[in-house]
Amino acid sequence: EVKSIPTVKSLDSIRQSENSKNSECDRLFLLYTKDWWSEFLSLRDGHRERHVLLFGEDELGISRPLFTFITRIRSYLIESPSQAARFVSLIPCCDVRNSVNGSGGNVQHWMSIPAFLATRNGHSALIPLL
Repeated sequence: EVKSIPTVKSLDSIRQSENSKNSECDRLFLLYTKDWWSEFLSLRDGHRERHVLLFGEDELGISRPLFTFITRIRSYLIESPSQAARFVSLIPCCDVRNSVNGSGGNVQHWMSIPAFLATRNGHSALIPLL
């Protein structure tokens, strides 16, 4: 049985379907975080003073949930915690780059995995998570 090569139209429909699924997931996550945030604030008055970061901007200025920037690296070459610690210690650290957005406030720019690999350095707050 010979499989046919996907056409541009079928690839476009697949991409459109994936984009709509991702948009729906983003919408549901936003609704969940709004509910969580209001519940968090209602627990104690002191919570209003806490800085809780749920979203961050990537290097292109696109706002994304922070969990998208933190991924587990799976490698068959790293076999032990000490090897993992050695690997992480070799990654140069940098501080979060702050820039001023259009409204005059500071915005933290987080790096996506491709940007992390291209710049060859990591965020000092994320290095312990690796």
